[in-house]
Amino acid sequence: MTDRVLTMLYQFLLSNQALELNETFQIYLKVLSIDHSTFNASLKPRKQYKKRPRLHVGNSDRHYNFKWAIDIPSSNDFFVNKCLLLCTILGLTQHSFFENKKEKNFFQSISRLSSSVKRHQTYATNLMIKQLEKLFTVTGLKQTGPYELKSTITMLSQSYKCQFFVFDSMNNCPKMFYMYPKVYDDSLKPIFLYKPSLEPNHVLFIRDLKVYFLRNSFICLACHREFNHIRKARSSHLCKKRETCFACRRFFQSNDTYLNCYLEEHFCDKLTTSESSFKCPLCNCYIFSKKCYSGHKRFCRGQGYFGYKCDECNKFTYCKGNNSVQLSNNHKCTDLKMCKICFKMKEPNHLCQMKFEKSATYHTRLAFFKIAFDKISNEPLFALFYREENLRGDFSKYIFFDPNLNSSNIIENNQLSSPYFDSQLPIPNQDFPRMSKIKLKDNFISSLKSLEESEETFSKQLAMFLLDQNFTNTTYLCEDSSSINLVC
Repeated sequence: MTDRVLTMLYQFLLSNQALELNETFQIYLKVLSIDHSTFNASLKPRKQYKKRPRLHVGNSDRHYNFKWAIDIPSSNDFFVNKCLLLCTILGLTQHSFFENKKEKNFFQSISRLSSSVKRHQTYATNLMIKQLEKLFTVTGLKQTGPYELKSTITMLSQSYKCQFFVFDSMNNCPKMFYMYPKVYDDSLKPIFLYKPSLEPNHVLFIRDLKVYFLRNSFICLACHREFNHIRKARSSHLCKKRETCFACRRFFQSNDTYLNCYLEEHFCDKLTTSESSFKCPLCNCYIFSKKCYSGHKRFCRGQGYFGYKCDECNKFTYCKGNNSVQLSNNHKCTDLKMCKICFKMKEPNHLCQMKFEKSATYHTRLAFFKIAFDKISNEPLFALFYREENLRGDFSKYIFFDPNLNSSNIIENNQLSSPYFDSQLPIPNQDFPRMSKIKLKDNFISSLKSLEESEETFSKQLAMFLLDQNFTNTTYLCEDSSSINLVC
């Protein structure tokens, strides 16, 4: 090994004749063991994860006519593959309109890109072209699409101080497809986009978030939790990732929160208001301002349907089919907390009873059986069954033999002579349950037909007996290996 290293050094010096060596030149060698060469081979191979392909968005061949969204038409060649940029312009223009009502005519004009009136559509197209030119100047993006979704959104967010929310329409998947910045920031202008399932490479601008939630499902912008009904989400959801007002169920606004006339009702001004707090006359909750009370009234609804808070034990109880007056009359102060699963007070060593045991309404038909096997071949020879037919305790006997077995040599020792159940059991219906038709799968039906058409064997007789649909609700019992206990 040393000779090999010196040979390599000699070859290097010959190829670099201008290189001179002096007395300070040293060679360091690191000798490794044989185990080191086999160390990597003993390791488990690492999993190789496939990178998801980047999503590029552009225009669509379809036209979506949602009342809560604006779709970009693909008829104009200048708008081809620019749906993401056009939706961003619509979002910024809408915020300008909410900030200043004088911008109303400009936003209404530019949002008529799909108008059936040719004059309105042409005017909106000219306005959008001017806004696109300004956007290319500010961001430095290329003027030909399509655009990669995540990288383009990042650039647009940094240029215009906005936060993007992309909602997905695919079922059985999270509705929040993408969000940038990934942490909810209320100091940025929110822009809401929608990615349809039929066109995954296309986005629409959501101009009315309330209507979108009503038509689809409510989604918390901070923790991305989904609710089917917006009323249930507003009344019961306390976000774990963002501090929320208990009374009006809205995020607390700060001095840096971006607000306009549309976003004003999405926040509670507890931390910024100078108004004095007061109590709700119905549910006894603390209200921090008039704005907080306007949001709280959506839950109380003038009848106290939100709940009741006790001043003595400082506990709040939600309404479940009652109102605040009934809760206050039935309330008892205690130090015990309520279980969130069974809604009962947590006593020491509390066990939540998830399911209540139901008593039997009918007797179950029973059958006792015994199967004899050959000691040498371990193959079944015969089977003996005692099964109830029509009356309780009235058993019918069935015996099945192997065709090669001489049935005259069989000696039967087992008899049923004593009742096996208590006749005083509190069961309302002492008869057997009615026979119900069972839906059989196609593969089971085909297997059953092939069994019926097969030759007569001991296994066939036994299978046809057990698969009789007239005795589906039957429990079969036999002795265990010790011949002491019965097992089913």
